[in-house]
Amino acid sequence: MEEIVVTTTDFVPGYEVERVVGVVFGNTVRAKHIGKDISALFKNI
Repeated sequence: MEEIVVTTTDFVPGYEVERVVGVVFGNTVRAKHIGKDISALFKNI
């Protein structure tokens, strides 16, 4: 399996950039109740 380094910087000491995949983003949903967590997840999709 290949080692994959994910970073938000242009330079990582000791590594050479071989390929830029593109912009990546993510969402998080936080709630106190598991039922609300699941419903919020589906609303967010």
